[in-house]
Amino acid sequence: MSEQATLDAFFATWSIASAEARQSDLVPLMADAFVYADPQTTAPVTTLDQLVTYIGAFSANAPDWNVAVAAHDAVAGHVRALVRFAGPGPSDATVEQFGTYFAEFDEAGRITRLVGFVGKEIA
Repeated sequence: MSEQATLDAFFATWSIASAEARQSDLVPLMADAFVYADPQTTAPVTTLDQLVTYIGAFSANAPDWNVAVAAHDAVAGHVRALVRFAGPGPSDATVEQFGTYFAEFDEAGRITRLVGFVGKEIA
């Protein structure tokens, strides 16, 4: 699987309500040892169970939201992805937020490190 396909599949799990289905989809995407962090994590996420629970909290709080990679580029095996989070907000108007993620992969194409930041630009 390409790095782009891996990231697409990873962020697709954010819309899966079932913890079992989410875990099943994440297993082939994540390396045995990985680190995930973003501004909402209180500490780095380093186990599949923690990741399934963390993503599940998003899914539960934003059940009708869509999460997808909007753009990406790569340099020397490091991938930067712009991720769009969009769904209904007040008065059913669509609300969108963006995050910028930096990813590293193992030789099998699985995620070893994924770190996210709020927004499209550097603060």
